[in-house]
Parts: sequence; structure tokens; C-alpha cells
Amino acid sequence: MSLATDVQQIESIAITENGLLTWLEAFLHDRKAQGLAPGTLRFYTQKLKLFLDYCERHAVNDISQITAVLIRQFLLYLEES
Repeated sequence: MSLATDVQQIESIAITENGLLTWLEAFLHDRKAQGLAPGTLRFYTQKLKLFLDYCERHAVNDISQITAVLIRQFLLYLEES
């Protein structure tokens, strides 16, 4: 699976009005520009897709809604699943 395919899958999740997807894409583009390995980029993309799914289920649509508590809850969710 290519990075472009992974990003397309994320885009199909939900494009939020207040930029979660924009921030995600910017992060991935920055990491690609830093020359990270394709496998690392795929790993980041896969984990961020899970995070976007989690945010969507918890009605988090704005980057400002992401808190330390939300991230801790997400990490616990990952451990349990």
C-alpha cells in the first residue's frame, strides 16, 4: 500500500470543517519533506487514521478540541483494541 493510498483512505473518513484533516496532511507532508522512510510514513498515516476515526466517534471536529485527556483516552483505546 502506498502513502498516497493511505492518505486517500484518510480523506474518505471525514473532512472536518475546522482542519483536522488539514493538520494531518500538513504533518505528513512535513515528515515526508524531512526524508522519513516510506514505512515510517505509512505507520504515521495508519495511526493517524485510527486517531481521526476515534475523534469522529467522539464528536471532535476542531483541532482546538484535542486535549491531553483525549489523547490519553485514545492511547488506552489502542491498548485495549
